[in-house]
Amino acid sequence: MKITLDSDTLKQMNLFQNVTNVFPMDCMNEEDIMIFVVKLKDIGKAIGKEGSNIKNLKLLFKKNIYIYGFVDDLQEFLKILIPEIRKVDINGKKITIYVDNDKKSKVIGANGKNIKIKRKLLKRFFDIEYLKIK
Repeated sequence: MKITLDSDTLKQMNLFQNVTNVFPMDCMNEEDIMIFVVKLKDIGKAIGKEGSNIKNLKLLFKKNIYIYGFVDDLQEFLKILIPEIRKVDINGKKITIYVDNDKKSKVIGANGKNIKIKRKLLKRFFDIEYLKIK
């Protein structure tokens, strides 16, 4: 995994660390959302007691905050990113996930926003080129 970060992203990561005492592995700024990826063992510390760190970060960045725990195993990381998954087919750099019909809209998100974020994270950490939902 090789992720290139610009100076703004590094500043955002440092602010995250100042609030949470956890240094994130990655950070993405997507319109009205800030996404941080931390080691899975640090997820509770990053979120804070009763979500206090998320609340503080939301005020600081003036955006919604998503924090994901990272694991090296692709299948496990998929379950963290998309808990609604029923089944996964992995074929090289292509993934097909199966979710119940009543959960597809939540997984995809308005205008595809949620799934775009998941695709970017999978590309950054696992070099996945294709993610399809069925």
